[in-house]
Amino acid sequence: MHIKSLIVGGSIGYVLGARAGRGRYEQIAKLASKIWNSNPVSSAKDKAKDAAGSAAHGLKDRAEAAAPFGRGQDDTDSDGTVKVAPVDF
Repeated sequence: MHIKSLIVGGSIGYVLGARAGRGRYEQIAKLASKIWNSNPVSSAKDKAKDAAGSAAHGLKDRAEAAAPFGRGQDDTDSDGTVKVAPVDF
């Protein structure tokens, strides 16, 4: 049922869009560009980039702490097995 609804909705959108023509498309594209480049949206984009960068840096630190054997340390026991330390999340 969901796929049928998607197909019907897509078909209706296609027909209405085709009838509106290129001029209406240009209007919509211009409005979308104006909104995308507006001050509030640009500010929100910058905040999102900063938050994503901070989160990625924190994840990198946690991954390095969880896998210390990648930093040149000898993590093997005398029997040749790798020592594993518990990680708190």
